[in-house]
Amino acid sequence: MKKQEMTDKRKQEFEDALLKKMTQMPYQEITVTHLIQEVGVTRKTFYLHFPNKDACLYSLIDRMLLEQSVYVVRNGDDISAMHLAGCRFWLSQRVFLECILNNDLYVRLLERALHHNLKEDPEIMRLLCRPLLKYQEDEDALLFFTSGYLSILMNWTKRGFDTPPEIMAKKFERLMHMPLLFHLEETQ
Repeated sequence: MKKQEMTDKRKQEFEDALLKKMTQMPYQEITVTHLIQEVGVTRKTFYLHFPNKDACLYSLIDRMLLEQSVYVVRNGDDISAMHLAGCRFWLSQRVFLECILNNDLYVRLLERALHHNLKEDPEIMRLLCRPLLKYQEDEDALLFFTSGYLSILMNWTKRGFDTPPEIMAKKFERLMHMPLLFHLEETQ
């Protein structure tokens, strides 16, 4: 195994340990000691990969966002299919979303998602925001969509995923076609 693969594997072990611990106790109470005990390594090994627990959380969030992007691209050949793939992905990651919700980490998820969507994955955002063609290059439109998407996703989590992914995907698609931005422009 190459050095980078070993590093990535170890980082993922710490991220998975953090997620597991968040199912057992509040994020604020989790320590680096908890994580190294879960992984079975020394404190030095943790600090080779992360400067602190928050960096591990951000790495976990980034990984989830990247996995979602890959899943959506792989399983969505049009806008409707992309929305459905996104809903199915997040339903499969319900433990992660529940941990974010239960630990009041929504703002951290939003912060990372905004960075990810604008810097790491702008093409998917442009595809998903196709109804806003006039605003494709407008960072504010992408921010608007991302924060709205995550708010609905967290509300779905709060409701215990009470709506099937197919219906949630249609809801996302309908919301994308609402003339809110065009209406705001006309009223100015």
